[in-house]
Amino acid sequence: MMKKIIIMLSLALALTACGAADSSVADDPDVMIETSAFEAAEPVIYSGSGYSIEIPDTWKKSDVQQEGIDCALQPAYPHNDTEAATLLIFQVNEGTGGSSVAEIGALLEEQYKSMADYTVADSGACTAGSCDGYFVTIKREAEGMTLCTKHIVTVDDSCLYSIILTAAEEQFDSAQSEAQAIIDSFTID
Repeated sequence: MMKKIIIMLSLALALTACGAADSSVADDPDVMIETSAFEAAEPVIYSGSGYSIEIPDTWKKSDVQQEGIDCALQPAYPHNDTEAATLLIFQVNEGTGGSSVAEIGALLEEQYKSMADYTVADSGACTAGSCDGYFVTIKREAEGMTLCTKHIVTVDDSCLYSIILTAAEEQFDSAQSEAQAIIDSFTID
């Protein structure tokens, strides 16, 4: 039962966050961002909410006013609005009930398959940094275009972490390639 609740919380955040727009919000005092004054090309280290990532200069942190979203990133220099991608990272503090990442990932995949407007395109084991993960890639129609979303989950003893990349189908492969460096830098603090 607890696993189902965790998955539903993660899925609810993922689905509402995929449509979140940029807005101006106050800086979170619990989040630490480190930059180098000497080299603009140095990645920014984002540390907060129990994890850290490196943000290369080709991506920028954006303010998303969506409860539960810890970090929202977008390409710093999209070629046009249709090429904009969004990478969201959040943590669910409800505990994992001792479930493995494979069990939680399978439940997430099952939930996406049960939703009428979503098609599961791919799924399986993966890594997020040095953490074992599970991904589900889905497609859905929205406002006359096909959106692709890759939802990665990973767990530790007390939390579930979700990493969600969304882009238009035509730009998804290049966005995924660019976002992979961020995903590879993911560490649980």
